[in-house]
Amino acid sequence: MSVFPFQLVKIITCDRGTEFANWLQIEEQLHCEVYFAGPYCAWQKGAIENLNGLLREFYPKGRTLSRVAPATLKQNLVLLNARPRKVLNFHSAQELWDLQLNSCCTWFDNSLKMRVPVFQGPFFISLCSPVPAISMRLRRKAPAGAETRGGPCKGCNDRRHRAPAFPRPIFEERHLHASFYVRKTSMCRSTPRHMRKGKRTMQSQNTVCAGRARRLSTGRALASLGALVVLVAAQLLALGAGELLVSAGLPPAAGNVLAGVLYAALGFGGTALLCTKGLGLSLEACGLGRPFVRPVWAAAAFLMPALVCAVLLCLPGRWVQGAAEQQAAVWCAAVAFFGFGTGIVEEAVFRGAVMHALEYRWGRLVAVLLPSVLFSAVHIIGAQLSLGSMLQLLAAGTMVGVLFSLTAYESGSIWPGAWMHGIWNIVMVGGVLNIGPQPQDGALFSYVLDTRSFLLTGGDFGVEASVPALAAYLLFAALALGLMRRRMP
Repeated sequence: MSVFPFQLVKIITCDRGTEFANWLQIEEQLHCEVYFAGPYCAWQKGAIENLNGLLREFYPKGRTLSRVAPATLKQNLVLLNARPRKVLNFHSAQELWDLQLNSCCTWFDNSLKMRVPVFQGPFFISLCSPVPAISMRLRRKAPAGAETRGGPCKGCNDRRHRAPAFPRPIFEERHLHASFYVRKTSMCRSTPRHMRKGKRTMQSQNTVCAGRARRLSTGRALASLGALVVLVAAQLLALGAGELLVSAGLPPAAGNVLAGVLYAALGFGGTALLCTKGLGLSLEACGLGRPFVRPVWAAAAFLMPALVCAVLLCLPGRWVQGAAEQQAAVWCAAVAFFGFGTGIVEEAVFRGAVMHALEYRWGRLVAVLLPSVLFSAVHIIGAQLSLGSMLQLLAAGTMVGVLFSLTAYESGSIWPGAWMHGIWNIVMVGGVLNIGPQPQDGALFSYVLDTRSFLLTGGDFGVEASVPALAAYLLFAALALGLMRRRMP
């Protein structure tokens, strides 16, 4: 605080801890007044308690701060200071701090009544908001290009020393990355309705709205299950369009490509529309933002089916080759429909809309488990399975759902999981390679196992529910969980 003038600090309110025993020295050095809250009267320092609550969202109780990197701490401070506050008329503390630093030599004495039309009456930043990071430079003059309709400085009557007439947004989302309780929204949830629309709003689409995690009502959280209707409708429309194209005389490969592209477009578009219009969440808040894949998951997408196939191909069996004339159609169906379309749509539905909506209502544990169980239950519909195969499918489907959920949380997006899901479907589901006790019609290559053990063959569903596949799901889920813990401050 020594880099700032002594007029900056007005009042300090603290608790009755022994760390404030030298309060007289604090008053002498900072030229301020120190007050002590009464015993068990935390409401007497409400701004401090509110800040403690916000900090607990980044650092829960029991979290050791010795492992927190300075860059992470600075990032979290920036997010708190960029959070709009109702007590500041939905300005952020950082905006007003920067405005005061740019208001010339008069500082607080002549700036109590701000020349900003949205404020009513005097205010003190030090009493209404936490002090931003002290690494901010002291700037006594308004920066070049700032609006200067506020008139000359009252202290020195110099027209070059003018305060900006409107607080300018300082921090934008493209300059920050926060994966913990930071959502991209047009305005803070507590913003009045008349300030949420229109061009002259203090918070644009590119401004960070940091703070508490958004909570959805039970009705809206359950409305996210409407994404399943979007999935079914998109699949039926895409398959119908593909069959219509084939009936018109085009080759089956072209119909499979059209079905896959149309399935991805309709499914992802409908899910994105449900998130933004139905749930009131941004695409980034649901993990549906810009596509990207980290190298670790790009490699895991190929390694996971390779490990399962390597284990199963070591078992006794024989190879059966399919019809060569179906090669183009099978490859197009595997890549376009099962890989591209199914991978994107199922991840957008289960790990995008449903998982995040449940998280904002009931927490992360429910958000991971419930969509995973639902994901496995969907695959039972229409399948003729015995009771044992059904239970085996529920266990394997839930585990792979947990894997993709942890991948989504670790990366903050559905796209790594969609990439892994798509590659798995191309290799294990699309018909390029079939491993099981019976050869599959239409598969290019089939490896017929001699064993009839349902633990190795996956029962009636297939090797996706086998023990080797379940072990691979557990292995990469543990990898995702380890990366999550490593990235946590």
